[in-house]
Amino acid sequence: MKVLRRTLRLTWQASPWITLLVAALVAFQSVAVALLAQSQRWLVDAAGLGTVGGLLAAAALGAVAYTASTAGRTVLHSLALELVLRVDILVNDEILGLVAGLPGVEHLEHPEHLDRIFLLRRGSRTLAQLAFGLSATVAGVISIALSVWLLVAVDPRLALLAPLALLPLWINSRTLRGLRDAEKEAARHGRLEEMLHRMCTDAGTAKELRVSGAHAAIDEEAAKAWDRYATLISRARVRASSWNALGWICFSAGYLLVLALTADLAARGLATLGDAVLVLVLGARLRGQIQEVVEQIGRVIHTGQVTEHYTWLHDYAAAHGPKGDKQPVSGGITFENVTFAYPGSKAPVLRDVSFHLRRGSVVALVGVNGAGKTTLVKLLTGMYEPASGTIKVDGQDLAATDLAAWRQRTTAAFQDFVKFQLPVRHAVGIGSLPRMDHVEEAIHAAGADFVERLPNGVDTQLGSLFDGVDLSQGQWQRLALARALMRDKPEVLILDEPTAALDPAAEHDLYERFTTTTGTVGEGITVLVSHRFSTVRMADHIIVVADGTIAEQGSHEELMARNGPYAQLFRIQAAAYSGDNC
Repeated sequence: MKVLRRTLRLTWQASPWITLLVAALVAFQSVAVALLAQSQRWLVDAAGLGTVGGLLAAAALGAVAYTASTAGRTVLHSLALELVLRVDILVNDEILGLVAGLPGVEHLEHPEHLDRIFLLRRGSRTLAQLAFGLSATVAGVISIALSVWLLVAVDPRLALLAPLALLPLWINSRTLRGLRDAEKEAARHGRLEEMLHRMCTDAGTAKELRVSGAHAAIDEEAAKAWDRYATLISRARVRASSWNALGWICFSAGYLLVLALTADLAARGLATLGDAVLVLVLGARLRGQIQEVVEQIGRVIHTGQVTEHYTWLHDYAAAHGPKGDKQPVSGGITFENVTFAYPGSKAPVLRDVSFHLRRGSVVALVGVNGAGKTTLVKLLTGMYEPASGTIKVDGQDLAATDLAAWRQRTTAAFQDFVKFQLPVRHAVGIGSLPRMDHVEEAIHAAGADFVERLPNGVDTQLGSLFDGVDLSQGQWQRLALARALMRDKPEVLILDEPTAALDPAAEHDLYERFTTTTGTVGEGITVLVSHRFSTVRMADHIIVVADGTIAEQGSHEELMARNGPYAQLFRIQAAAYSGDNC
């Protein structure tokens, strides 16, 4: 009922006057068939009795009923399409708003959650049709009830057609559940096919696939995924069609029996010729009425699956939305016995991690790939919550703070940076929308002087998708760094391998610039994640992450004197640069 109320609200919001007009037409349609059949009955009987007044009244009623049944249906169809389109836009806006508005990213990395979002996006139009579908279903049931009532008025035994009319409805509801289960099972295959084919058509991945010659293999895997998807859906549809055909065969047999019964009544003088016409018309139209109701019920039941995902998303958003309302305070950051595992994984990525980041310090996170460095960054920015332990900002639990306010005081440049195909001004300015007028300062601070040589400077369109200028990987990365510098004096600056496309000298120069941008002078915290130890050694505090734990921490000099994992890694890299053996 919550979903129905919500979709009714969206329907009214989409267009109040179209909603009212559609409701009126649907209500009129519910009695049109019965009125048309009754008018034909009276017309035949009046003709037999030779009453002119009866003929004119029956003809007038038939004209009104016919107009409602034909012209009204055409108008209703057009208005319903327009209304559903408008509601679909609002539903999609709501879905995307909920998905994008969550402070964390678990729902974007968990396969089951992605399946649900995939099915919800594909079924948004079905959800938009819910209010209209239910009203049309109710109207159809009323129309069937009126038809059966008129049949019973001729002879109570004609009510036999009613249970036979319900049989296709019951079978259809059962088969649609099977279709719903098949769609749920097939969702992962459909999502895989969509992702693989997107790889073949996206310029960023297509060039690598062509160089490697793997595009044909990827296309083949996508085709296999689609075959698995289509097979599951097709089998369910074949089963549904077979059972539905059986239901209609039973109804057709009952309809023939009713016609035979009516002919017998007319032959014995127990029914008029008008009664026979009524039974003939209603019996023929009853099948169409039932078919329409079956289709509407099918849409509603199909909406049930989408509704389930829609309800889940709202519940998930309510449970995982912003929880804290305390404003974060300036101060050091402390991880206390933090343990974390990604959803669906039994093995924790981090285990009992504890360390402190003091204000005014430059902290480096080092370790081999997969050690857990990026996971620490995700926890620090509030993308995930620890499974156990706490993250405190100046003694205050981060989970109890307003994450939106916390992120306003942080900034980050990630290794998997985004290539925004926008004008340079916007591609950099979205790093801090209120400071859009300061993009030139951020571009200069990031060393992205190449922007001055672009055709229209900061107003140059980027990316080949919109006939813009394409950049080298290093240039794209410079713009990503400029975005991170848009925020004015952030209290926490996170640099997660953001200079992989730059040479060591450029990286070192940029890190030196960045370490002076956080907070008021001497108060900000800069977190560096890098594999280049020539850069790491400039940090005040170095944390070595290994197998999800803190192997050691301290300054460069302290760790070198300790001759532990850090010292070994540093000497290996130094030897590689100098050409000496370890």
